[in-house]
Parts: sequence; C-alpha cells; structure tokens
Amino acid sequence: MANKTARQRLRANWMWYAGAYAVVLLSFLLRVFQLDQAAVRHDEARTIQQYIRPGLETLLTQNGDFNNHPLVSAAAYFFSMGRESLYSLRWPVVILGIVTVACVIRLGRELYGRREGTLAGFLIAIAAYHVFISQNLRGYAGLIALTALSFFFAYRALQTGRRRYWAGFVMAAALDCYAHLYGAVAIGVVGLLTLWLHLERQLLWSVPIRRRLQSLVSPVLSLAMAYGLALAMYAPMLPDLYPMLANGSRFSADATNDSGEETTVSDIAAAKSLRVFSLAKDSEQMRLEIPPYHYGPVDDIARLAQGDVAWYLVLGSVAMGLMLSWRRYGRATVICGLWLAVPFAFQAIVSRVLPGSYFRDRFLAFVYVPYLLLMVRGWSGWSELGSNAGRPPGVRARLGAVVGILGLGALTVRNSGWLTTYFSATILGDGTGVAKFLADHVQPQDLIATGQRAKSALQDDVAIRLGREVAKFTTLLEVSKLRRNMSGLQGPSSVWLIMPYMTLEQSTALKRMGVPLAYPPTTNTSLDQTTVLWFHSGNLAANIEAALRTGAEVCLNAEDCYRYYAAQCHFYLASDRLGEAEEAFRRASAWLEAMLARGWYVSPHTALAADLEIARLAAEETQRLPSSVKRADILFGGQLRLLGYVIEPTTVSAGDRLEAEIYWQALEPLESKLMSSIRVTDLTGALLGETYVSLTTGDWQPGRVYTQRYLLNLDVALDPPLVGSVAVKVWKSNSGEAYPVTSMAPTSSEARLTDLRVIPGAESRSKPIHAVNYNFDDLISLEGYDIIDSPPGVVLYWKAHRPINEDLNVFVHVMKDDGTLIGQMDGPPRGGRYPTSRWLPGETVVDAHTAAMAIVDADRLMVGWYNLQDGHRLPLVNATGDAVVINLRQSD
Repeated sequence: MANKTARQRLRANWMWYAGAYAVVLLSFLLRVFQLDQAAVRHDEARTIQQYIRPGLETLLTQNGDFNNHPLVSAAAYFFSMGRESLYSLRWPVVILGIVTVACVIRLGRELYGRREGTLAGFLIAIAAYHVFISQNLRGYAGLIALTALSFFFAYRALQTGRRRYWAGFVMAAALDCYAHLYGAVAIGVVGLLTLWLHLERQLLWSVPIRRRLQSLVSPVLSLAMAYGLALAMYAPMLPDLYPMLANGSRFSADATNDSGEETTVSDIAAAKSLRVFSLAKDSEQMRLEIPPYHYGPVDDIARLAQGDVAWYLVLGSVAMGLMLSWRRYGRATVICGLWLAVPFAFQAIVSRVLPGSYFRDRFLAFVYVPYLLLMVRGWSGWSELGSNAGRPPGVRARLGAVVGILGLGALTVRNSGWLTTYFSATILGDGTGVAKFLADHVQPQDLIATGQRAKSALQDDVAIRLGREVAKFTTLLEVSKLRRNMSGLQGPSSVWLIMPYMTLEQSTALKRMGVPLAYPPTTNTSLDQTTVLWFHSGNLAANIEAALRTGAEVCLNAEDCYRYYAAQCHFYLASDRLGEAEEAFRRASAWLEAMLARGWYVSPHTALAADLEIARLAAEETQRLPSSVKRADILFGGQLRLLGYVIEPTTVSAGDRLEAEIYWQALEPLESKLMSSIRVTDLTGALLGETYVSLTTGDWQPGRVYTQRYLLNLDVALDPPLVGSVAVKVWKSNSGEAYPVTSMAPTSSEARLTDLRVIPGAESRSKPIHAVNYNFDDLISLEGYDIIDSPPGVVLYWKAHRPINEDLNVFVHVMKDDGTLIGQMDGPPRGGRYPTSRWLPGETVVDAHTAAMAIVDADRLMVGWYNLQDGHRLPLVNATGDAVVINLRQSD
C-alpha cells in the first residue's frame, strides 16, 4: 500500500513538472514568435532613441521624462552590444516574461495547489497582453516578474527562516524598483503582505511579545535594504529625477491630458486598469471596434474578448475565486485579495491627496499574479463546491468539474482568439517589410508619414527600423508648422504615405482613382494589409496636396476623414488659399458632428477655427493696403508676415537719409516685444547703414496690419556708384534669437526687400586725365583713363550706351613691349559692387584697378570686356580687335 502511494506521488510529481515545463516552454515559444516583427510602440521607440542609442552613460544617468526604465534599458544595451536589432534588444523582456510564468506556477502551487498554479501559468502564457508586454522594451515585464519573485522569496523566507531567501528578496525587490519607479509601490505592497503573514504566524499566545518584536527584524531590515539598494542604483540619475518629482503641475497636466474627461478615481478603477490586463479593452494595438478589422479567421472571437460580456466573465471569475476559496484557502485568499486591492486603494488615496498625480493604468500590472490565480480558482473551486451539495460524491464532483472546465475553456478560447489576432496583426502590419522597402527607395529629402489609423504603432515602428523621422501625416500638417517650413515645401521631395492595415475596399478605390500601390505592388487578400503610397509628381507642396486629396477620398472611418479634411484646411491656410480652406473646414466640421453624434470623444478643432478666423481677418486687412505699398509677403518664423513696404528715395548719395515704412501682420499671438532692423549693404556685404526699431508685438491682434517707420542715414564715406541692398531682420528682444525667414529658400535670418542706387554727388564727379573713345559692341565705351601712383594702378572711365542685360567682366592685362604678361585683373567692374546689369544708359562709371598690378614695370595695358559664361569678348566697333591698348610710356 505504501509503495502504491509512493508511486502515485511520484507520478503526480512527474506530471506536475512535465506540465509546468510544458507551460514554460509554451510561454517561451509565444514570446519569441515574431519578436522582431512586433510593432515598436511610441514609448519603446523613445527608450531606444533617447537612452539606449546614446550609450550606457546616458541610460544610467538620465531620466528627465520618466521614460527610462533603467534595468531593462541597461540589459537591452548589453544584449545588443555593437549590433542593434529589435530581436536582440527585446530579449531581456522575453526572459522576464518567462520568469513571470514560472513564478505564477510556483506561487500558485504554494498558495492553492499544483493544479491552480499550472492553470494560472497557462493562462498568463497565452495572455496576449502579457505576450505584448514581454515583446515590448519597457519595464512592465520586469515590474510583474520581479514583484512576483520578491513575494516568492519573502514567502519562502517566512516558511523556512533561511537567510538566502531574504537575500533573494532584497535583490529582487531592489531590481523591481530599478525596473520601474512604480516598483517602489509594488514592493511596498509585498512588504505589507510579508508583515501581515509574519504577524499572523506570530500572533499566538505562546509566543512572547519580545520574541514577536525581534522576529520583525528580518522582514523590516530586508525591506529597508531593498529600498536603500534601489536608491543607490538610482543615485546617478537623481539630479535628473528630482525636478520631475518636485514638479506636481507637470504630472497633473500629463494625467489630465491622458485621461480626457475622466476623473482621477475612474482612472484607477478596475474597469480602466484590470480590463486592460484581461485583454477586454485595448484601444491602440488593434482597435477592433472602429471599424471592424480583418486580421484573420478568429477576429470575431477577438472582438468578443473585447466586449463587455468577456469583461464580466473575467470579473465574475475573480469574484468567484474569492468566494469559493475562502473556506479552504483562507490565508491564500487573503494574500491574493490584499495584493489585488491594496494597490488600487493606495492609488485612490494618493489621487485624493494629490489630484492628478502621475499614474498610468499599466503601472498596476504587478497585480497580474493574484488576478490570474483568483480567476483560475473561480472555476477550479466548482468541483469542491459540488462536493458539499448533498449529492453522491461522484455526480457532484463531475458536475463541478464540468462547470470548471467550461469556465476555464471560455477564458482559454477568449485569450487564444485575441492572441491569434495579435500575431495576425503583427504579420499584416509588416513593419519590417515596409521599412526595408523604404530604405531601398526613399531619398534623404523625402517626407515619410503614416496616413490612417491615428493610433497605429506603425509610425514609430518604421522610424526605429529606418533610423529617420516618420510623422503622423494629418497631425504633421498644422498651419504653424507649415509656415515655418514654407521654403522647404518648394523643394523636389516625394511623399511616402504608409497606410496601416488598408482594407480591400480602400485598395479597390485607389485603383479606380489611378493611384498605384508602391508597396506591395498588389494585394491579393481580403485581410487588412499595410501598404505604401508614393506621390512624386511635383514639389513637396504639390505632393502633400495630392496625398491629402487621396487620403480624404479613401479615408477609413469618420475619425480619419475628419483628420484629413482638417489637415487640408491647415495646408490651404498656410498656402493662403482661403476659399479652399473654408471648404475643407466645412467638411471637417461635418465629420466632427458625425463622430460626436455617435458618442465618440474627439478634441474640438477650436484652434483650427481660430486660425481660420485670423486668415479671414488677414485677407480683409491685406485688401486695404494703400496702392503705393510694394507687396512682399515675407514670413518670419511662420508667425510674422511682412506684407509690404514703402522705401524712399531709391536713388541716393552718400550721407543721405533713407525713410522706410514696413507693413507687419501677426499670424498668431507673439511675444510681448520683438526687435527689428533695416540694414543696407553693398553687393559684397559691406555695411552702408543700419537702424533698429522695437516692435510692441504683444499688443498686436493676429490678422491686423500694423505700420512701423524706420529712419536710416547712409555712411558719408561711401565710394559710389554702387548698388545697395536693403534687408530686414527680426529677433527676440530677450534672447537675441532670430526669427528665420521661412518663405524663402534657403532659409536665412534676414529678408532682402529692394535695391538702392547710390550715385556720386555733383561735387564728386570727375573727368579723366587721358580722354579716349573706344566703343565695345555698342554697349560700353571707354571714355578715358588715369594712371595713378599710390597705390599703382589705373582708373577707367566707362559709359553705358544702352541697357545691359548681363553682368560682364572687365580684364586689364599688364604687359611688356615684347608681349610678356606680368600682371592681370579679371572680374566685375568696381570689385563687384556695381555690376553692368545695373548701369543706366548714358551713365559714367569710374572703375579703379589696383590689385596685383605690376604697373611700374609695365609698358602697356590691354583692356576689354568678356562674358564669364562663355568667355566671349566684346568686339571693338570703331577699331580692330577686342581690346584697347594703353601705352604707358606715352601716358607718362
């Protein structure tokens, strides 16, 4: 009999180990499947870009936005040393996910029994949300695994009294805090559970009070050591963390933005947090409800898993677990109940004390373990309930087992359906294929954007795989952003529009419109498939407009239609096409009303409406400009427009006063005070005059026109004739940061308005010492020259016969009598300050040449004109050849 019992026990042990290892193996296979294909979410992308890629020093010392989960970041860094890939980066979270499954199995065995532990491990192994956590390079896999592991070590330490378990608790708890800052709360919960278990064991009348107090040393000291070790690991980044921790308003704003119109209490309710863990609600990964996606044959099961029925099934399972386990497993039920309830109570209290305190539902992921254990107990306990119902034991046991199997089967089918859809969505998302295609075809100046399903992960996924920016197309196109890059919109850039999970109906509509798919070339499936559209027929602005029109024609749902028409309105406003902007706004408003009528939460487009109102006012004000104003339409920083100017006089002499009136228009609220300047330079960049004026832009109403007067005195020491270029510049008075001119290419810090002609005064006009008359092609005549000694050189007197349409170069060759060239000067007249295209008919231009002139040793000069483009010389009309010979010996 004893041998039979031993064999049964051995067989039971073998079956449990086999089942446990099979579940762990299953969890491993599910977490490495499509590991490098799983889409990169926004936070994961930020972790890679901001902390892992910069290097070990950055990820160990910086955490200014709480987006660095240092344990996982450091592990990923070492796993991918020298060869970054998503497959290598994600291995740490895969391992932590498998550790979680193993901990659930073992804790289930300790608290309830082998059956419950194995079943709970199986459920978490196939839970799509946990699979996702175990494939996402964030700290949540570590938060779950290390919380479970720390409780296991504490539980075993209380059972055995061995110090090695307390050491294990200290290490696991410290690493839990280092995996995620909210691990401090998780370890606090584990500490409370440990103290309760310890006191529950010690509250015996036979145990002296002194011994009870002494026995608290190990758990309290271990908890203190865990927090101390965690603080030491965080020490290098404390200077970065402290300002964030002290800035309560920052947290409040973030929490408010994320929660929409919900209260802080509803943010931490089970319906918001537990529902995510149960996979009954996920608005970002697949968004099955709006509209129904087509991922595979089990989509209906996944949609069912997302619905309220599945949620109530899960919630009911947990409630049954509490009720059916109380009598037989009182201590275990209290542990799981407290583990499940205390975090929610803690966060509720914190939210009351510090309204809007920093919180995300996934922070409570460490309650996954008791959540699943109670869920399993809710159905496995039916067989035990049936044994007390007063019926024959066999029938009662079988009825209870059938009910339990049906309940667990429903949970398994629900999780398996969602998991299948999760993997189908990963495959059809095809981030790897899209990134490879774009890497082979995209040019550096091209624009890449995602074109539908606003919450799709494809944007950040492709950005990480490509190593370059990928924007959300409809949010990229905002008036202010476009105005800041108006010059860039004129460049020859293509638009690559990634369409995540495009439907067969959309593909058909695109073919009907004649828009080919760049990737893949064809779609032969009824399932939703990610595609890429390529717009490359014109400049960037034209391609953006074509992409907007295409997206609006084939938009997937009301939300995407609204976004496309709103983006069109932004684009047309930035392009000053008010009529088209009005029509796009009307259509966007219609889609917005349709969404609100269906009860969808959508942020109202009040900012866009305000921009449109400003554009209407700006158009009216522009029409009222005086006819004497020279229109300019120059944008500074995309915020301030220079509509026009009046500058008088345009022909000046040295020392004259220049008067200018600039017509400004603010396109959005500006800083209280800006500085502006008007400066005049010659064509070589030498300053001829400058003046500064302060603009009280803080009082300006966007859309209104404001006039500013400028007075400028030209330098009295000018050497006319020359051309002066008038330019205007704007900058922030407090920082000196210039407003770039965004409407011109390339972008610069100042905008050129017009040219001035600076002519000699009547008293400074001179005549040549040596008068001659040589006519070059009836364009220019040489009327005389002067030979000068200091510095040695020659002064040429030119006269224009008619307008010259090109800039010609003059050459002066210094020669000996035997024809030896001993010096020369080739270039535009007057050193480039007064090119021939600016000369007036009948005007005399005095042109001095002194550079590189060995004229003292020369016998003669050869002077003429040529076109720099083709080297063609102007022929002489009244003499032979194409150069005038000046005999220096005779001149002497």
